[in-house]
Amino acid sequence: MDSSDSMISSIDALLNELYPADQPGAAVIVCKNGEVLFRQGYGLANLELGVKVEPSMVFRLGSMA
Repeated sequence: MDSSDSMISSIDALLNELYPADQPGAAVIVCKNGEVLFRQGYGLANLELGVKVEPSMVFRLGSMA
């Protein structure tokens, strides 16, 4: 396992903890030098319907204030 694999494993483990499968989630992409190293969805995009986050999903940006 090289350092990139180790880093991806660490990121994946952290995000699995932060975004449980039954809670609101996030789509994540990790790039290095313009190359995509990792794409993954975590948690749910829609709690009511149980729709899982997919890495290709587009989310609206909004203010939390």
